[in-house]
Amino acid sequence: MNKLIGYLFFILTFAAVLMLNDYASFLIDLYSLLLIFGLVFGVMFLSYGTFAFSAFKYISQPVTSQKEFFLAVSFFDHLSNTAIIAGILGTLLAQLALLSNMETLPELFPATGISLISFIYGYLVSKFIFEPLKQNVIRNAKIGNINGLIQLHIDQNNSLPNGFVLMGFAAVIGNFVLLFSSFGSM
Repeated sequence: MNKLIGYLFFILTFAAVLMLNDYASFLIDLYSLLLIFGLVFGVMFLSYGTFAFSAFKYISQPVTSQKEFFLAVSFFDHLSNTAIIAGILGTLLAQLALLSNMETLPELFPATGISLISFIYGYLVSKFIFEPLKQNVIRNAKIGNINGLIQLHIDQNNSLPNGFVLMGFAAVIGNFVLLFSSFGSM
């Protein structure tokens, strides 16, 4: 219940700031949202098939076997990782489009911000939707002892997206370097 109140408070505060400062039109990009959710759910069905629907039941229903536990946690881990990778892919595609239209310097600044929106969306979907769902499955597990190898495998799954997050932050820094270098040519 406390997490729900925390999420509601976060969302309402964020929405109020957006509405008061008129940033809503800048931070809402439907193409990026479509890319993130389309890739996440496409990979979900490609990877898990019909199990994709049954994995969602473990959010509220306790897991009783190690196999179900491993599949459910791996499922939400996989979705979380895919959201981050989809965000980075969207950022890279937007930056390619940005660099192909480099001759118009005044349009460079808004395009740079929009190119980073996909990364932000992917990261937020990963950390605010799929990670809490995974933690809820772990919290509701009714298994006496989780095998240490399973937990090690779950932790190793998280090392890949952390590297991708670093790549995303490198793209952000690269954008700022591009912006600051373009100030000298103005």
